[in-house]
Amino acid sequence: MTLFRSFPALKNLSKAYKQYKETRATATVFDNYFSPVVATDKQAKDSAFSIRHQVYCEELSLEPLRENGLETDSYDRYARHSLMQHKMTGKMSGTVRVIKPNNESDKLPLEDFCEGSISHPTLKPSNFPRETVCEISRLAIPKGFRRSSVNRMTGKEGEPITDEEKIACSMIAIGLYLTAAATALAEGRYNAFVMIEPRLARAMALVGVKFKQIGPVVDYHGQRAPFYISGEALRKNLKPTFVKMFANIEKKVLEDLSSPIPERAPSPVLGRVTL
Repeated sequence: MTLFRSFPALKNLSKAYKQYKETRATATVFDNYFSPVVATDKQAKDSAFSIRHQVYCEELSLEPLRENGLETDSYDRYARHSLMQHKMTGKMSGTVRVIKPNNESDKLPLEDFCEGSISHPTLKPSNFPRETVCEISRLAIPKGFRRSSVNRMTGKEGEPITDEEKIACSMIAIGLYLTAAATALAEGRYNAFVMIEPRLARAMALVGVKFKQIGPVVDYHGQRAPFYISGEALRKNLKPTFVKMFANIEKKVLEDLSSPIPERAPSPVLGRVTL
């Protein structure tokens, strides 16, 4: 099973966009139901690691099960984690991370496992100042927020769910990517890399997130290819319908990053190195 196929919300993104492209209500619809949360304390980070465990270990079996129910790796040490919170229930509906190397010894997963797959002559992490580079990875959405038949208020199958909430839930993935972009830009990481399936890149292009493919498809947790996007390209190409949505997300991210950070928590237990 590929990661793309396991997330119906991603496959429905094209349909959702076409349905609402004539309106400017997208930001309002999404904002009615969801709010980004930058994980600045241990509790929030553990929520992100727990979601990752549910998706990558329990559902997809891409990673081994962990006794503590938290999927972590060595890259989490220098990553910024974010979540998407369902406003009505307070439940976390997804997570994503931005890996931010601080020096040459802090590698991106792409550099450790797939650097040979980059064929573009200039768009390589090593060609940019290290403090401007990042990799977006570990996007995960819990099953309950990927299934339109589940009522998000009760968690039960078959109970009514409004059309507006269905549309909002179909945009969780784009909301997470925009949250990752907002955290990256806020911290000066203007050159972002991802390893994703080409059809996911095509789906993201519908809303103006135009990842540039910089190498061939390789077998890495499914058929994936390396992609690149700059902060400038993101702001330039984002569809008008989603500009307001990004502005709302960016505002919340900046608020979270400027808030006092709670007492420092112990570092998470690190598991097998993965992407």
